[in-house]
Amino acid sequence: MIRRGRSGPDLPGPADDLEPGSSAEGGRPEAPAPSTADADPSTAVGPLDAPGPSTAAGPSDARNPSTAAGPLNGPELAAERRALIDLVIYAYDRAPGAGVRSRLAEGLAAVGVAAIRPDGERFDPGRHEAGGVEPTDDTARHGTVAETELVGFEDRSRVIRVPIVIVYRHR
Repeated sequence: MIRRGRSGPDLPGPADDLEPGSSAEGGRPEAPAPSTADADPSTAVGPLDAPGPSTAAGPSDARNPSTAAGPLNGPELAAERRALIDLVIYAYDRAPGAGVRSRLAEGLAAVGVAAIRPDGERFDPGRHEAGGVEPTDDTARHGTVAETELVGFEDRSRVIRVPIVIVYRHR
C-alpha cells in the first residue's frame, strides 16, 4: 500500500487504505508522471521556468501595486532603484565578512554606485563626517583621514551617504 495524507509514516490515518494508483480524493486514479524521455526540450518547463506567484499574472498583477496601473514612469523607477540601492547598502553594512561586502560593492558598482573610502585624504567637512580623532605627533598627518569608520556611497557622482571618518589631530 502507498501511504498518503497528513498522518506521519508511523501513524495510522485515513490514507492507509489506499491502493496503488488511487488517491484520497474520491479514490480516482492518479495521473502518471510525465516521462522526460519523450519530452521536447524546447517546451519543457522546469522549476526555474515555471511561472510563480509573482510572475503568473503578468504586468498587470493586482497584488503588486507598482505594476497594477501599467509600466512605471521615470520618478517611480528612480524611487524603486533608490530603494534597492538602500537595501544593498543596508546589507553591506551588516555583511559578516569581507567577501560578502566585496560582492555587494561589485554589484553596486555595476549600477553606478561607488564606495567612498577617503583614507589618507585631507579631511573635508563638506564631503566627510568626523566620527572621532586620532592623536598624532606627525604634523604632516594633521587634518587627514586616518581611517573610515562607515563607508560612504555615491550614485553617479551624487553623494547618497557621506563617509564617517577618524581624523588625525596633532597633539
